[in-house]
Amino acid sequence: MKNKMKLCFFLVIILITTISHSKQLALSFDDGVNPDLNPNAQQINQRILEQLKQNHIRSIVYPSVIKIGDYKGLSLVAAWGKQEHKIGNHSELHSNLNKEQVTTQQYIDQIFRAEQVFKPLNGWVPRYRYPFLKEGNTIEKRDTVAHYLQQQGYESGAVSIDASDWFYNLKYLSYTKNGQTADLEKLKNAYIDHLLDRANYYDQ
Repeated sequence: MKNKMKLCFFLVIILITTISHSKQLALSFDDGVNPDLNPNAQQINQRILEQLKQNHIRSIVYPSVIKIGDYKGLSLVAAWGKQEHKIGNHSELHSNLNKEQVTTQQYIDQIFRAEQVFKPLNGWVPRYRYPFLKEGNTIEKRDTVAHYLQQQGYESGAVSIDASDWFYNLKYLSYTKNGQTADLEKLKNAYIDHLLDRANYYDQ
């Protein structure tokens, strides 16, 4: 969604402050940002990178071709590699492998095509994150895609914390659209509390 990276920007600022003297965790970013849908795409991308740089944090972004506007946001992805962050693969069309209509071959083709786009960039690593974190609604689909990734030398881009960011992003978009400034501030704080709670839970 178009403001997801903007929400991530606020997360980076607050989360860095919160964890600076406590536990350590790794930050990763999904999808990318589409300049056609978000006129502030360049600024959002740059502000995230600035915060990471100021706090000496190395991260990884998992871009999806469709989520960056079919190549229009490629320069924004490239900026991550230029600042020594890693760039993985989040597929071409961000398809859900658990959907019946998504075939195994279609899905594998999307992985391959995304690799052709992102592999030439500095910072590229063969690490794959499944869109929606869905690995297949059948054993055959799951195993076939997993075998393909293994054969191509991919490592897992699985998450260790389920942050429910999609839910908070929906709220963020709604509050932003309606000018609910006070609710936005509450939402940011609630998201950080939720994320840290999830981090503690998964660390048990």
